[in-house]
Formats: sequence, C-alpha cells, structure tokens
Amino acid sequence: MKLSTLLFLTLFISGATYSQTQITMAGLRTLASPSTTTPYFITDANRQGLFYYEQYDLNSADNNGTVIVNNGSKRYKRLYSQFANVRRKLF
Repeated sequence: MKLSTLLFLTLFISGATYSQTQITMAGLRTLASPSTTTPYFITDANRQGLFYYEQYDLNSADNNGTVIVNNGSKRYKRLYSQFANVRRKLF
C-alpha cells in the first residue's frame, strides 16, 4: 500500500474534524479546482462511495467506477472498506 494511501486512511479514521464533499461523478470530473486533501463522496445512484486524491498515479484511465479522472490530470480513487463485487451489474 502506498504511503499516501496509508496517510489518508490514518487521517480518515482518527480525524475528529473529518469532512467530505458530496458531488456527482460528472461534477468531480469537471470541477475547476478539486481539492487534493478533502475526500469526495460520490452521490450517483448505485455508485455511491468515497474517493480520495492519488497524487502518484499519473496513468490510470477513468473507468467510471474505481478511478475518476478530473480534466485529464488528477486521479481520484475509490476507498474500499470491503471486497468489491465485480460481477454485480451496475447498468
């Protein structure tokens, strides 16, 4: 696990002043100045989840589920607390 992910998880679990921004996937993709420190909670139906900025990932493609790319430069990845069911049909 990358250091940035471990740091985020530590702050996420221990932060008494933890806050998140609720937004849609389309909104995060087009946001002019997305935060690199505040997590985003995606509110789209059947796609809800917490996404965090991954500063070291420069190549992952937006896959409409676990990676969201903002304006082609910043990548946000889904934070999991359980196993993901990859066989579940979302559409």
